[in-house]
Amino acid sequence: MIKITTAQKEYLSSYIDDIDDLLTKETDEQLLSSIDDVIVNEYDDQQENLSEEGVKLQKIYDEIFEMND
Repeated sequence: MIKITTAQKEYLSSYIDDIDDLLTKETDEQLLSSIDDVIVNEYDDQQENLSEEGVKLQKIYDEIFEMND
């Protein structure tokens, strides 16, 4: 099972519909890939700067990656 905080799960659930299913996987790869897909959508038109939401999502991505390393 993937390690994730309740706050992280709640935050991500508004972006990722199948989060409960992803959290039952053996590795965090699919979850991180889903988060990455959301992060990509948070870049500006020039694909250079992340929005405030994108920065929050990147932080959560990094935390989950670290907790499950």
